[in-house]
Amino acid sequence: MVATTKFRMLTDQVASSLNAPDIRVLEVPHPLGGTDEATIRAWAEAGVDTTIALFLNEGTLTTPPPSASSKTVELKIDEVAAALEDVREIIAADGGDIVLESVDAGTARLRLILDSAECRECVMPRSFLEQVALDTMRQTVPELTAVHIDDPRENDGT
Repeated sequence: MVATTKFRMLTDQVASSLNAPDIRVLEVPHPLGGTDEATIRAWAEAGVDTTIALFLNEGTLTTPPPSASSKTVELKIDEVAAALEDVREIIAADGGDIVLESVDAGTARLRLILDSAECRECVMPRSFLEQVALDTMRQTVPELTAVHIDDPRENDGT
């Protein structure tokens, strides 16, 4: 199955409702319609290894982010900030917070704040938190391709 990022969640829900939750899905950037041929070709190139892995039932199930030669995605900072609210709720449960520092070429740069967290190590590790943030925020802003988090624990050794 091939699905764009915007429709991946729907694809998974339909697969689950059809009792096929393990269906192999190649996830490609959204939108396909209206995207220039060079960008589509770059996305196809980026997905070759993933497609082979899917046919062999191994490896990752999503394509890597589009290459630098792909169309640059301009994200509206207010849309990204609104999408961040769900992530903030997750982190607030452990007493932390996260703020939007910048948005550039499909990437959101965030800063984790743990000053009032009673348990700093209870907050997810940066690499895991980046993936959770990306997955959560893409539900609202499907054009988002990456999330980078400045985690103060990496600077102070905790």
